[in-house]
Amino acid sequence: MNKYKSHKRFKLGFTLVELLAVIVLMAVLITVAVPAITKVGKSLKTESFCSKIQIIEAAASEYANDYFTGKENSGSNKVGLDNISLMDLVNMGYLKSDVNIGTDNKGNPTTCNLYKADSKCILDPRDSSSMDYETVRIWSANNKLYATYRYKESDINKTGDSQIVDGVCGSNMLYEEKIADAGVVQNTVSNDANFFNVTVKPIKVKESGEVYGWSNYYSYRTIRPDNIPGNYYIGTVVISYELGNHTIIELSIGNYFDVRLTNGNSKIIDFSENHLGNADISFRAALNSTTRDNGAFAKVTKVVINWRKLT
Repeated sequence: MNKYKSHKRFKLGFTLVELLAVIVLMAVLITVAVPAITKVGKSLKTESFCSKIQIIEAAASEYANDYFTGKENSGSNKVGLDNISLMDLVNMGYLKSDVNIGTDNKGNPTTCNLYKADSKCILDPRDSSSMDYETVRIWSANNKLYATYRYKESDINKTGDSQIVDGVCGSNMLYEEKIADAGVVQNTVSNDANFFNVTVKPIKVKESGEVYGWSNYYSYRTIRPDNIPGNYYIGTVVISYELGNHTIIELSIGNYFDVRLTNGNSKIIDFSENHLGNADISFRAALNSTTRDNGAFAKVTKVVINWRKLT
């Protein structure tokens, strides 16, 4: 009889009270465990993000060494030299894209939609959002070059008016402050002896097809000032120049613009469709006549960059 009762109880399983107790216990465990698991997951994503920032800053340091060696500030004050976007670092080969760069149906390499409004080459591991238009500040002090990622305001805990604050990846973080939502922000590039007010006089005549006696190229890389956030891109570039007798200027900006100027004194170049973060501007001069002319010269006097906000 006792064996029968014991067997019957086993087949009936849990009683209603026992089942309710199990449900309550599971609810308590879920209530405790889910936030803990979520917190661990969030922490791992944050660690991944901070590791990525270290890789980005290392890539930007290589860029800084290539472009700004010899331009270090000898004083102790921090002098800003550039603010380069992550998409520029990808395009220039300093930073590897998170998106596989493959080939199109014609065998041409694809570039993960660089310089487009929806560009997503570098991804934030926390939410897979695009980091392409984020920037790294290149600066110098005490004869050394530095590269510091400019965090979003949402990643920092701002105290007072200081830009150096505690944030998601530790202390001493540089963040990018918001500016007024103006349609266009302008800055004038100047004071670079390697590019501006360069006089080619006289130009040595040497036949080379339709033009004669090309000078050397003079180049300048546009610099994003500290007050231009990463979500602004080059809208237009206005080049002012002077030409002497029988002289032409060949002006190029990366692979996007190439023209020969034979008259006038200014040229407006529209980059609204390209969403460039930086641009390499080059020019050279030559005679457009076989006539030797000691009055031949070419001079770029000013470059004005109009930055537009990404919408």
